[in-house]
Amino acid sequence: MFNSKSVYSIVFLIVVLFSAPAFTSESIIRPDHPRIYVTTDTIDEVRRLCREEYKSLYDDLLSTNWILNQTPGVDYTHMSNMIMPAFRYLIEGDPSMAAKTKAYLDALADNPPRDQYLTPEYIRQAAACYDWIHDRLTPEEKERYAAVLVEMSDYVLSLWRHSDFNNHFVNETVSVLFTGLALDGDGVDDENAKRLLDTGSAYLKDHAIPAANEIAGEDGGQAEGFSYNDWGYARPLAYLTEAWYTATGENLYENSSYFKTQSLWHLYCLRPHDQTLERPEDCPSGLDLGENLKTFIHLFAARCGDGYGQWLGDQIEWRYKQNAWKEILWRDPQLKPKSPADLPLARHFRKLGWVATRSGWNDPNAAFALFQCGDFYAGHQHVDANTFVIHKSGSLAIDSGVNEYSSHRANYYCRTIAHNGITVFDPSEEFTSAVWSGSGSGGSNDGGQLRGNILSRVGTFEKGGPSDVGDITDFFANERITYVCGDVARAYSSTKMEWFTRQFVHIQPDLFVVFDRVVSKQASFKKTWLLHSIPRPLIDGRHFTIEHDGGRLDGHVVLPLEASVQSIGGAGKEYWVNGTNYPPDSKTDPEAGAWRIEVSPMNPNRSDVFLHVLQTSLAQEYEPAQITPLEENGLTGASIQQNDLLAKILFSTEETPMCRIQLTKGNSLIEDLTLGEKSASVKKVNMH
Repeated sequence: MFNSKSVYSIVFLIVVLFSAPAFTSESIIRPDHPRIYVTTDTIDEVRRLCREEYKSLYDDLLSTNWILNQTPGVDYTHMSNMIMPAFRYLIEGDPSMAAKTKAYLDALADNPPRDQYLTPEYIRQAAACYDWIHDRLTPEEKERYAAVLVEMSDYVLSLWRHSDFNNHFVNETVSVLFTGLALDGDGVDDENAKRLLDTGSAYLKDHAIPAANEIAGEDGGQAEGFSYNDWGYARPLAYLTEAWYTATGENLYENSSYFKTQSLWHLYCLRPHDQTLERPEDCPSGLDLGENLKTFIHLFAARCGDGYGQWLGDQIEWRYKQNAWKEILWRDPQLKPKSPADLPLARHFRKLGWVATRSGWNDPNAAFALFQCGDFYAGHQHVDANTFVIHKSGSLAIDSGVNEYSSHRANYYCRTIAHNGITVFDPSEEFTSAVWSGSGSGGSNDGGQLRGNILSRVGTFEKGGPSDVGDITDFFANERITYVCGDVARAYSSTKMEWFTRQFVHIQPDLFVVFDRVVSKQASFKKTWLLHSIPRPLIDGRHFTIEHDGGRLDGHVVLPLEASVQSIGGAGKEYWVNGTNYPPDSKTDPEAGAWRIEVSPMNPNRSDVFLHVLQTSLAQEYEPAQITPLEENGLTGASIQQNDLLAKILFSTEETPMCRIQLTKGNSLIEDLTLGEKSASVKKVNMH
């Protein structure tokens, strides 16, 4: 494995430092081939790995010999397959492998794709193939293949230049760097090679990686969710960063929090009951640890010395064996995998605005929750600040809807009403379709939040600006308690909302307490507390129950004292918004949901509070908690008795959020905490 301590890195960096006065595109690209992902300094080690540590992986790649018998074409399958013979040529030096690679490049030159998704994939693959069989190319072949690389790159540059924070920018626009890296110094088309090299390197170093780091902060994450991250953001960014590293020796990994924290972001949002990733933003359910993640997680682990990433990558098997070359090149056999079992039970992704909490790492029946309250960066985000999901054995409190670009998305799926949040309904409020451009016609009045401004360029985020829609103002976690407070009044129209804070508490292992203080401009604006489910919830007065796949959630409405508790859903009302159903046109999702619970005060005021206690369990092991409302020293809350654990939790109804938690087990006080507005003001009154 060629990590940052490889012989190549040391030798080449010495050459660069002593032969070049500055890092410029004219001086730092190594002059020889191969230079993309592998070099003349590292090829012998790659060959050794194929014979020894990774012989089984190389045998897997050899088992795809059927690729050699296919007639090359131009589509996703051929794009993926073309690199297999090129890699075999690197390892074996067999001229027939180079000839087969040329056949794929010839097919591409005859019919270059003009597709925003397929073309950048071909740029990356074809550039690597050109580089890996370079010593077998005639001058005429170099000109022919260089021409198609330049043509595809110019097509990509003619497309809309998306935001720095958007997957389209990384996946499409920055891909032109590969053409520059492959062609630099070949004397074939030096002018275009330099242009594309300079353009691509500037996009990578000044826009893509800084934007990724801006969202990740120090803790990790990417704003568009796991589906778009793993396919269209982290994966191409890994290709770009590694190609730049091997071609120049410049290590862009070492100062990047985004690369260093990818494993933790995935691990903390991996659901215990089905080992799939949570589905916030435009992400379907059932997204498991797949080949997109395996493509880059071993690489990031190697470059950042991340044992958790190594462990995560080792959980994934290659479905398409021709891709095994990535693991051969990028998995460091000397890096010891590190299980997540020793990680804390909760993590705050501060810049992203997520908190993930669970009751255990090795238990498939562990409770899991994700709380969201962050800024708005990119178009695949939803307007769902101050919302949460909860799972145990099954999916209980869910993000609902289907990831489909239609009126379903514009009017329901990405809107507040599809999430476990709060709506405030002003009958005169207008949500124009322009706000939901690219998502089908929209404009339904769901009573929810407004869409924040999509940021265009890195470094343009302004505190208090139109993208600053929500903040987690407080976070605390230990082995017994996770506490988070979110503030999102500015996510709603200022004509209807004055104040909205949500305090979300996880008391290990199975209790969740949600306290909301909502102040509207008018008492007549109906406030509705939402919780979505897949099956129909059972409602018995102020108590409701949801069961799914062996898991159970019991909810108790503590406040308002006089509340309307009802369910909405079923045939024709699955995606109900203000009198209209907005079903998806064609797509389905097993976790789309069909029901929601709505809780509203029967005697509303401008300022209202909601307090809910949610208890998770395995359905066959349910034992009801005893819940009693509390009023103490001007604070309001509940006493919760569950087996031998007594939890007293009290909240301030004043403007500054505060929470007091006392836990007693048997006759022993084990926690006595006063949690303030900021995590720095947490006061540990007593702990045993």
